[in-house]
Amino acid sequence: MTEEFDTSSATGRLMLTLLSGFAAHERDVIRERSVAGTNRKAEAGVWLGGVVPYGYIKEGAKGQLRIAVNEAPIPGLDLSEADVVRTIYRMSAADKHPCQRIADYLNRIGIPCGSAQNTKVEDGKRRRRTARLWRPSHIRNMIVNRTYMGEHLYGKRTKNRGRKVIARAVPSIVSEQEWLKAQEVLR
Repeated sequence: MTEEFDTSSATGRLMLTLLSGFAAHERDVIRERSVAGTNRKAEAGVWLGGVVPYGYIKEGAKGQLRIAVNEAPIPGLDLSEADVVRTIYRMSAADKHPCQRIADYLNRIGIPCGSAQNTKVEDGKRRRRTARLWRPSHIRNMIVNRTYMGEHLYGKRTKNRGRKVIARAVPSIVSEQEWLKAQEVLR
């Protein structure tokens, strides 16, 4: 930008084109290195951001964050978020209840939904308050989430078709068999 090129001459246009080409190449190399570094972190199991699923908390220092099962009791109740997740899967897989009935049950006994109790920015949950009620769509999204059976898919929401999706192990809250039974009931 600071160089003065005489773009009215062939030599000036050539120099401008060469420097533009090198700048574009450097931008692409930086992007490739950044994506490769992010993928390495994801493959190592580091939590790279986003909303932490209900039933989990972030643990560890910055750059080495992991998600762990949240067994801490919900204030005012004798259940943890992980217990609520187990209840949802039990009601779906074993009792074959639909999502509406599960949501009604959780609302009736006064279990706060994930987005209603999250007020701290550092906990990895949503930063704003939303509906305080469990919705059938929220229950359905939890049932189809592979994270609860111990497999988190990183990069599944990308619009870049060439980007690989990285499956990584995380602590499970429900067994794979129970997760699969819940999928059958949902279908």
